[in-house]
Amino acid sequence: GDEYAAKLYVDAAERLAQLVAGVIKQVKWSKKEITVSYFGGIFHADEFILRPLEFELSKYNCKLVPPKKTATEGALLLAINTFNK
Repeated sequence: GDEYAAKLYVDAAERLAQLVAGVIKQVKWSKKEITVSYFGGIFHADEFILRPLEFELSKYNCKLVPPKKTATEGALLLAINTFNK
């Protein structure tokens, strides 16, 4: 119920979405919709961070999805899929 704490999560979500947008621009991703997942301590706040992040990412044509694996497993799968073509 603390409006200042809630605003901190919204601000964090805006900045995280901007970081994602920067990565998309640098790698020149041209997919219609980009799937983005998350990992880290801030996400233990659940809906306080996830709802505003989902909203902010939608501005960049991104869809937020929960992680299916650990961060290490996800990075390994991404590397395999990227370089095993």
